[in-house]
Amino acid sequence: MKLRLLGVAAVVAVLAALVPAAAASADGGDDNEAQLTGVVESLPASGLVGDWVVSSTTVHVTDATEIDQEDASVAVGATVEVEGTTEADGSITASQVDVQESSDDDSNGEVQFEGTIDTLPGTTDFVGDWSVSGTTVHVTSSTEIDQSDGAVAVGAAVEVHGLLEADGSITATQVDVKDSSDIEDGSLSLTGTATAFPKTAARTGDWLVSRNTVHVRRATAIVHAQKLSRGSTVRVFGTWRADGSIRASRVVVRS
Repeated sequence: MKLRLLGVAAVVAVLAALVPAAAASADGGDDNEAQLTGVVESLPASGLVGDWVVSSTTVHVTDATEIDQEDASVAVGATVEVEGTTEADGSITASQVDVQESSDDDSNGEVQFEGTIDTLPGTTDFVGDWSVSGTTVHVTSSTEIDQSDGAVAVGAAVEVHGLLEADGSITATQVDVKDSSDIEDGSLSLTGTATAFPKTAARTGDWLVSRNTVHVRRATAIVHAQKLSRGSTVRVFGTWRADGSIRASRVVVRS
């Protein structure tokens, strides 16, 4: 009888030792945990509770979501870090949102483009749509036009700064007339959010950067590739293609 009791005690001791290990394993990691850094593209019609779109990802913000606006306020264009749970459809239910940069500080979608003026609007102040090396450039009354190195005219070389629109056109904040020897026709640099890219080690293939298709080839240099994740801010250097996509010669991962 004494031997049987000792055997039962030994089994109980073994089970007791296993229970904490099992509990620790269950609590140790959650495959559904999500962390996303990106740019706010849309917000609910009223208030902050509801569905946000952050770098093309739907983020469900609830009454229980903690929103930290110490560094900047929530707004379209602001950079945020989202923590939460990934849902079956790829959306995220947020437990916390930290606003990191205001919309004024964010450079998402900014482009610098060099080319030759193909056509100009028939206005005396040049306000209207230009065609620069096949790209539509929207010039507004707020656009700064620098003609210190030459006059605006068809055939003139220009450097365009502005925001890249979803249709591939550019809304110009500044246009500088340049000497043709100082530009590389069709070259550009784009700052945007990497929302999709190949998961191969070399990252070669098509990326999606702020709604633009970017072709990354073996010859493309990727700087700080180890920092790349969905929602990373990147700067792409390359040239336009006829279909409006970008052939990248260099990509710099900024965050």
